[in-house]
Amino acid sequence: AADLDHDGDLDIVLTEEETCPGVEARIFVFRNDGNQNFVRMPDINLPGRLPHGLTLAEVTGDSNIDIITALPDGMGVFPGNGNLTFGAPIISTTAPFKFKMADFNGDGLLDAGMIMQQPSFGTDLIGTALGNGNGTFQAVRTQTGSSVLENLRISNDLEPGDVNGDGTPDLTVFNYASNDVSVFIVNPDGSLRPHERYGIGNTPILGTVADFDGDGRLDIAAAIGLPPSGLHNAIVLLRNVGGGPVGTPTPTPTATATATATATATATATATLTPTSTPTATVTVTPTATVTPSVTPSSTPTATPTSTPRPTPTVRPRATPRPRPTPAPRP
Repeated sequence: AADLDHDGDLDIVLTEEETCPGVEARIFVFRNDGNQNFVRMPDINLPGRLPHGLTLAEVTGDSNIDIITALPDGMGVFPGNGNLTFGAPIISTTAPFKFKMADFNGDGLLDAGMIMQQPSFGTDLIGTALGNGNGTFQAVRTQTGSSVLENLRISNDLEPGDVNGDGTPDLTVFNYASNDVSVFIVNPDGSLRPHERYGIGNTPILGTVADFDGDGRLDIAAAIGLPPSGLHNAIVLLRNVGGGPVGTPTPTPTATATATATATATATATATLTPTSTPTATVTVTPTATVTPSVTPSSTPTATPTSTPRPTPTVRPRATPRPRPTPAPRP
C-alpha cells in the first residue's frame, strides 16, 4: 500500500502471479476514498508477461510512487503519474525469481536485492542491482548461495536489514531446500561478501528480520515446517549475538574502607607541697589518653596518627627549709 495520488490515504496495488490458461496477467489498482472504501481503477494489462513480486516506491525522481515488479524480460518499473495511472514499463537488468528494495551503497537511491532464477539442480545465486534513479537498474553482481542436489526451490525468500551494525543493509536469504538461512554482508559499494549459513529448521519458506529482544540488533524469524512426527509448522527465532550496536555497561561503584586512626593523648600532672616539720612531698599524676577512630572510604587503607603521647613529667619535690635553733634567754 502507498499513497498513489497524494491525497494522504493509502491505496492498494495487487499483482496476478498465476492465471488461468488463455487469461492475460494484470496488475490491479484500488483507490482509497478515505471512508474505508476501495474503488477499483483501470487494470494494468500485461499481455504475454507474468509479474512476480511487487514493490511500491519512488525510483524515477519525480516524487510520484512507481510500481516495481519482476517481468520475464527484466526488472519492470511502471512510472507513476501521481493520479493512480501509470506509464509503460521501463525494462532493465535481469529478471530475478524474487527481489526486495533497499539502498545498498548509500547513495540515496533504491537498489534491488535479488534471488536469481535457479536451474533444476545446482547452486543458487544471490545478487544486487544498483538503481540509477531514473527507473533503471545496473547489471546484477552475484554471489554464490546455498547448494543442494534436490529438485526443489533452494532459496525462497530474502529480507534486507543491517545485521552487523555498520549502517549498510545486508541480505538475509531463507533457504527452503537446505533448511538454513544465508547471511550476506554487503560491502560499501553494494556488492555481496560470501554468505554465512545458519541452521534454522526444516524448509524455511518465509522470513523477516527485526529487533525482537530490544538489544539494538536485528534478529531473524522464519516460518518453518516440522517433520511429519511433529507439528505442521512453527516460527523459529535466531537471536543476533554478534552485530549491531551494544550499550556500554555502566560500572557499579565499589566502596573500599580506609581506616584513619586519630590518637589524642593528654597528660595532666598536679604537684602539692605541704610544709611541715618533716619534709613531705606529695605528687599526684593523672594521665588521660583519648583515641577517636574514624573510617573514611578510600582505595587504600591508611593509618594517620594525629599526635604522639608525650611522657608524663616527673615533679621534683622542693626541699623544706631547716628550722633555726631558738636562742636561750640571757640570765
